[in-house]
Amino acid sequence: MTFQMLKSYPSFYALLFLASLILAGSYFFPYWVMHLKAPQYPMGLHMKVYLDHVEGDVDEVNLLNHYIGMEKLQNAAQWERKVAALAVGLLILGGLIVLSFSKKIYFIFYLPPILFLIGFIGDFTFWMYYFGHYLSPEAPVHIKPFMPRLLGAGKIGQFHTQAMFGVGFWLGFLATGIYMLAINIKKKLLTQAST
Repeated sequence: MTFQMLKSYPSFYALLFLASLILAGSYFFPYWVMHLKAPQYPMGLHMKVYLDHVEGDVDEVNLLNHYIGMEKLQNAAQWERKVAALAVGLLILGGLIVLSFSKKIYFIFYLPPILFLIGFIGDFTFWMYYFGHYLSPEAPVHIKPFMPRLLGAGKIGQFHTQAMFGVGFWLGFLATGIYMLAINIKKKLLTQAST
């Protein structure tokens, strides 16, 4: 990338770098959050799911999961968590590589950021389903298989739950929007320049 290129399309490059920074920053914030409340836990229990780990009252939640035959939280999405940093890095790199390509293949670069967010939601939904339906028959307490709520208010046994996307997810969403805007800006500029 030359200074002349930056000078020609300043808004495009500014937005592209901004999107890359925001996407990188999203890695350090939770993508999903759940709060659980029950009479025996007046202060509630909290979980924050990042791309590569889980924080919060993990030990307490794992203990409760044990009683109903659910696996430990750490057993979910092990492969996905291992490659999360690489995936974000490749997305950022792909976003910067688009600088070198012509407008004829711009449509290809719309896909990865969008698929990343859709992939997170899909994969996370799968693991929520798996954890709620594949319960150990040797558990001290037997309950019917269930699907924890991905978003909004729900109920698991005596617990009232509230689930929502976290700051990291919304930063990723914002970065995707800015990235798509940047590509559209340059596409229009190139179209104008060729007429």
